[in-house]
Amino acid sequence: MLSQRYLDRMAQTALVPYGARAEQVTYRHRTTVSATATSYTVNQALFLTYNDRLIALHAAVAADRPMVLRTDRPMLIPTALVSWTPTTADEVVRADGTAWRIMAIAGGPGSPFYILQGRKTSPA
Repeated sequence: MLSQRYLDRMAQTALVPYGARAEQVTYRHRTTVSATATSYTVNQALFLTYNDRLIALHAAVAADRPMVLRTDRPMLIPTALVSWTPTTADEVVRADGTAWRIMAIAGGPGSPFYILQGRKTSPA
């Protein structure tokens, strides 16, 4: 099994090709939906797009309520930068002012990144 320190270095190496695409965000963490948010600054968040096939699969399987929408974005945050435990009550605010609610969480300890599914809740 790889050490978390090694996985953290892997995350830094993986972000190199993305260069300027990695952005600083404000992460608003809540333990529950009604809890007061604690804000954290994350210097290396990467917003990507979901593959069209994945979106089509979710639309076909759950046509009434697909789990992944075309406007959703996967977010990668190096595990080493996260000192809290992400929840689906959290949101991420980008520099342009858009807010993204966390819909699903993967990765974390034992992985180079937290992989978060974000759904836009406020326009820029």
